Amino acid sequence: MFVLESRFSFKPVRGRKYWLYRYGERFQLSPVFPQQWSVPTFDQVIGCCELHDDLAWTLELSEETARDAVFLAYIRTRRETLEQVLQASPTLEAALPVYVASLPFYQRVFASALANSLGRSMQLAGIAQLNYQQAVYDSEYGRQISLIRSISNG
Repeated sequence: MFVLESRFSFKPVRGRKYWLYRYGERFQLSPVFPQQWSVPTFDQVIGCCELHDDLAWTLELSEETARDAVFLAYIRTRRETLEQVLQASPTLEAALPVYVASLPFYQRVFASALANSLGRSMQLAGIAQLNYQQAVYDSEYGRQISLIRSISNG
């Protein structure tokens, strides 16, 4: 949702690279690469984003942003907030952003499509009707996540 909560007024295309910039306290997604700006009009290049076939976004942080302790703390806070929403939801599926009225049109459409895609994936994994605790800690899926986390941390 981080990318979808950023400002943009164009329809992103799957498989294409975009750039996320910070302007003051706001974030903006743009098809314009940092080197293409004649005059810098942004405060910080956050990184390169890509919309995938499943409508999930990836964000590769710029070198500067990857070393920015304040931004990394902001991301940690956003993740903690997401985990709180997931923990408060009766099921994982109920926490999906099916319709977020506060988002502008394209962001709302992509959030709904992402919710649909995640919902299908969760159904296939057998975790859609589980709550956060059950999915992450008590299920086979959760054990796989724990294994992946331990491998990547160790």
